[in-house]
Formats: sequence, C-alpha cells, structure tokens
Amino acid sequence: MKGSILPTVSRHVAGVVIAFLLITCPALAGSWPQFRGPDGQGNSAETGLPLTWSTTENFAWKIAIPGSGWSSPVIEGDQVWMTYGIREGRSLHAICVSAATSRVVHDVEVFAPEKEFTIHPTNSYASPTPIISGGHVYVHFGPHGTACLTTAGSTVWTARLPHVTGYGPSSSPVLHEDLLIVPCHGTDTCYLAALDKKTGKERWRLVHAGRCSESTPLVIPTADGDQLVCNFSERVVSVDPRTGKELWTVAQGDNFAQVPRPVFGHGLVYVSGGYFGPVVQAIKPEG
Repeated sequence: MKGSILPTVSRHVAGVVIAFLLITCPALAGSWPQFRGPDGQGNSAETGLPLTWSTTENFAWKIAIPGSGWSSPVIEGDQVWMTYGIREGRSLHAICVSAATSRVVHDVEVFAPEKEFTIHPTNSYASPTPIISGGHVYVHFGPHGTACLTTAGSTVWTARLPHVTGYGPSSSPVLHEDLLIVPCHGTDTCYLAALDKKTGKERWRLVHAGRCSESTPLVIPTADGDQLVCNFSERVVSVDPRTGKELWTVAQGDNFAQVPRPVFGHGLVYVSGGYFGPVVQAIKPEG
C-alpha cells in the first residue's frame, strides 16, 4: 500500500554540521549511541552546553586520530568510539578514547582487506558511524566488513555483506531490538540485511531495485508498530524492521545517491535529496 504524500517542495536543502561538545562539558552524562544521537534525529535533552567555542574557548582537549574516517563519534559513559582506515583502506580500525582524559583506551584492527579499495575523493575509508549499546560496539565498513566488539575491545563476531560501492562506505547501520540492520547500496546490487546482533547471522534480506543510495534508514513509531523508513534512490520505502516486509512506497523522482537520513515529527516523515535536482518531501506513513 502506498503512503499518502503531501505536495513536493523543490528547493535547496541546507546542510547541518553538529559540533562534538562532550569534551567541553565534563558533567555531561547522557549517551550519544548512534548516528545523529539517541533518537537518530540529532536531538538531545542535555542542558548547560556552551553556545560558543574555539581552539581556546570552552575547549578541553583534542587528539589526532590516524588515517581517515568520517564516522561520527558515539558516546557511552567515558567511552568515545570512532572508526578509521589507514594504508589506503587495507587496515580498518575501531578506536575508543576516554572522554575524561583523551587517552586512547582501545585501538582495534577489525578488518584488513587485501587490496586498496576505491572511494570518492570527498569520502573516507571509514564513514559509517558505529553504534554503542549494552556493552557492545557495532562497526560497519561497507562491503569490507561488519563487526560486533565488546566495549572492552574484544571482537565478538564479524560478517561480510557483498556489494560494490560507487563512492566507498557510506550508510550507517541501525539497531532495532535484537537486529542490526545494514543498508547495502551497491552499484551491482541493492539490499537491506538484518543480522542477529548476538551472532552476526543473517535473519532477513530485502533486495530492492534501483541505483545506489547513501542514506541511513530511520526507525519510527506508528500506531501499527515500528517502521524502518528508507530514503532509497527514486523512492521512499517503509519496511517492517522485524521481518523485512515492505509496507509502503512513495515515488521520489529520477534521482540516486541519496544522502540525508529521514526525519520524523508531527506525524510526518520528511526526506530530502535529489542528485539531478533538489527535492523535499513530507510523507504521512500509512500501513
């Protein structure tokens, strides 16, 4: 069944840069467990944060991270986890830094691909953001590997989900109940894969047509249960995160390489993107 869609608005969409402020506020106790925070939409209930900062004002410490990695930091307690790649992507790491001291607590080589892999000039070898939950950290490097680590730095499981990326690793995984849902948007194949978060075994896979997309899906609550909303190329798709069943779809026009994550509020899903021309849509999810 199709979701109902409000009129499409075609306009340029401004990007948003989120500063990492934990280092300026030692009393900060809240977690930032995934891409775009606790609800996946960049919202935080924390107060008392500085409104201005520079290299001298409201600045506690800085630390150089090796190689390249555009993954956002995720935070739980004193641990700050990120990913990076060195040696032209032939050594892929998860690194944990102490929020209090800036000391490196763990630096784990998770994967060591045999060959250098191609990335877009503005991308990195480690762009997907990790997830930290229940004493575990989930990291993803596109087709080069997905893994679960303990917050003590040991590897629980690893998995590989084959696909060929046009721009390099991009979309971040999503944790829902006992599943780690991984977008695999390749130039050869496009699918969502749900892995058992305890074992890494695949529980379901949804293959979809179309070109690659770089967007991270968002889980939203509805009266009929949770939905996983995906900003795919040429269409927006809602999926049952427990089963992988497609619930509804809305056409989005001739585009691909979608980047922005969906946003949910006021009973509407908002998506933006459009490789050939900017587009914004507001969609009312209906099962």
